[in-house]
Amino acid sequence: MRKRRWRSLLTALHKYLGLCLGVLFVLSGLTGSVLVFRHELDAWLNPHILRSQPHGRASRPLADIVVAARSALPEGTPIRLVAPRNESGVYQVFFRVPDPAVVRVEVAVDPYDGKVRAVREWGGYAISWLYRLHESLLLGRIGHAALGWCGLAILVLLLSGLWLWWPRRGAWPQALVFRSGAGTARRLFDVHRLGGVYGLVVVLVIVSCGVAMVFEETLETWVARISPLSDPLAGYEAAAASAAPAIDVDQVLAIADRTLPQGRWRRIFLPSRPGEPYRVEKAAPDDAFQTGGLRRVWVEPADGRVIAVSTPDRFTAGETLLAWIFPLHNGEAFGWAGRLLVCLAGLLPALLYGSGLWLWWRKCRKRQSVTVAQPPCAAPRHCRD
Repeated sequence: MRKRRWRSLLTALHKYLGLCLGVLFVLSGLTGSVLVFRHELDAWLNPHILRSQPHGRASRPLADIVVAARSALPEGTPIRLVAPRNESGVYQVFFRVPDPAVVRVEVAVDPYDGKVRAVREWGGYAISWLYRLHESLLLGRIGHAALGWCGLAILVLLLSGLWLWWPRRGAWPQALVFRSGAGTARRLFDVHRLGGVYGLVVVLVIVSCGVAMVFEETLETWVARISPLSDPLAGYEAAAASAAPAIDVDQVLAIADRTLPQGRWRRIFLPSRPGEPYRVEKAAPDDAFQTGGLRRVWVEPADGRVIAVSTPDRFTAGETLLAWIFPLHNGEAFGWAGRLLVCLAGLLPALLYGSGLWLWWRKCRKRQSVTVAQPPCAAPRHCRD
C-alpha cells in the first residue's frame, strides 16, 4: 500500500508539473536549440553586417578598431573587444551607454578597411532578442530568477519520470524498446517514455547547468566550502595613473602573448572605470570554452605590468567545475558534435510535452464518456419500476 501511495503521489506530481511547466520547458528547449548556433545564424541573417570580404591588409591595429568604434558611438564607453570568429568575420566592440534601459550596444568593424559596418543594440535584433527570451523571458532579473526556480522544478519532473519508468527485475528488455503491434495511444506512450529515458542524461545536464548559471553566486559559495576558489586580482591595487590607460590594446595583446603564448585571443576586456585592468582571454583548440577563453592574463593599464595569469591546468576541482558549466550548457565543450547533440536535445521537451499532453487529454475524454454513458440509477429493475 505504501508503494502504491508513493507511486500515485509521484504520478500526480509528474503529471501536474508537466502540465504547468511544459510550455516553459518547450520554449526553453526550442530557443536553446537555435542559440546553440547563434553566431552562425546571426551571420547568416545579417551577412551585410557580420561578413567581410577579405581584401587589403587584414592585420589592422586593434587600436584603430577601437577608435573607429568610438567614433560611431561617442557617448558610450567601450568595455569589450571580440575577435573575428573566422576569416570573413568582423570585430565586435561592446559599449556601455548612459541609458540604463539599454543593456549594451555592439559596434561591428570591418577588419580589412577598419570601417564601421553597423551599430546594434543588444536585444534589438533577432538573435539577441531570442537570447533574452531564453535567459529571462524578456523580464530582466525577475524573469531570470523565475527561470531558475522553474528549472529546479523541471529537474524534479525529469527525476520523477525516471522513477516511474524504472522497470522491475527481469523487465529491462521490454522497458527499453517500442512494443510492436500496439495502438496509437500505446505508441505515443512509448514515445513519451523512451524519449525521456534515452535523452534524460543530456537534458539533465543542460537543465542543471542552466540552473547553476542562474544561481551562480550561491553555487560558488557552496563550491568554495568543498574546493578553494582563487581570486586572481586579490591584493591588486591600481596604479595612480590608471584612470587614463597609458598603453593601447595592441600593446596589451603583445604582453599577453609573451606571457601566455598558448592559444588565440578571443576577447579583450577594456578598462571602463578607474582602477580596472585589461583582461585578455585566449583559447587553445582543445579548450572546452571557445566563445571566450579560459586562459586569461590581467594587465595593468598604466605601465603594462602583468597582474595575474590563469590557465586551466592551474584550476582547482571547484574552478574546473564552474568553468565547464556554460560550455556544457551550450555543447561547445565537445565541439560540433556536442553542439549538435544539445541542439537535438532541445527538441526533446516538445516531443515529451506533446505526447504527454495528448495522453492526458485522451484520458480525460475517456473518463467523460464513461461518466455520460453511465445509467442514472444502478438500482435493480423492480426498484426502478
